This record gives sequence, structure tokens and C-alpha cells, in this order.
Amino acid sequence: VLTVRMPWTVSTRWEYCSRSARTRFSCRRVSSGMKTMFVVESPVDVVRLLDEGVKINEVNVGGVTFKTGMVQLSDAVYASEEHLDAYRELIKRGVKLTVQQLPNHSPVDLEKILKQKGLDA
Repeated sequence: VLTVRMPWTVSTRWEYCSRSARTRFSCRRVSSGMKTMFVVESPVDVVRLLDEGVKINEVNVGGVTFKTGMVQLSDAVYASEEHLDAYRELIKRGVKLTVQQLPNHSPVDLEKILKQKGLDA
């Protein structure tokens, strides 16, 4: 169950996207000119969306909990090597990556975090 709270003045529309056995995304329709938010499991899914032709300008990375082998990028974001590869690919493709744990926090550039930690190569 996903609970979303937003001001009543914000118009929303939900589209169902599924992953087939070939791990390719299939979305019924994304209206042009409409701001769209995708909630995905990992940055690898964002790369797949780009590969499918979905235009993505910015990604907010948030709430990735620690698992063995992951490195800490911020207080609430950890990354596996697979995630790091996907972040590097997204940066290479010109996608702006930010970390913003809460709406009242200032966004932090993930590319700068990767450079500071020596993980940008």
C-alpha cells in the first residue's frame, strides 16, 4: 500500500507500470507535458526506463537501507556496486541526481557525493 499526501490543489494521475519476464518496463501511457513521478526499486530500474525511451531529467534518491557490501552515501542512502554503476550511467546520460531525505531538507547533488567519496570513476 502506498500512501501519498499532497495539497488538494495538486492534480494527480496514476498509471500502472509492470515489469515483464524480460525485465523490460511497459507503461500504458505517460501524457506529454505532464509532470510524472515514478517510484522504482533501484537506480537500475531508472536506467531501464531511459532505455525504453522514457525521458527522465531528475531523480531524487532516497531511503536505500544498508545491506552487506553496500557503501554509505548519506544518512539514509547506501549503494551496492550495481547501484553505483547505475548512478554513473545516469550521470553520463545527463540525469540530475539528488539526495533529499525530507521535503524541508535542501537537496544534495549525488554526483558531488560520489566524487567526494572517490566513487565517481
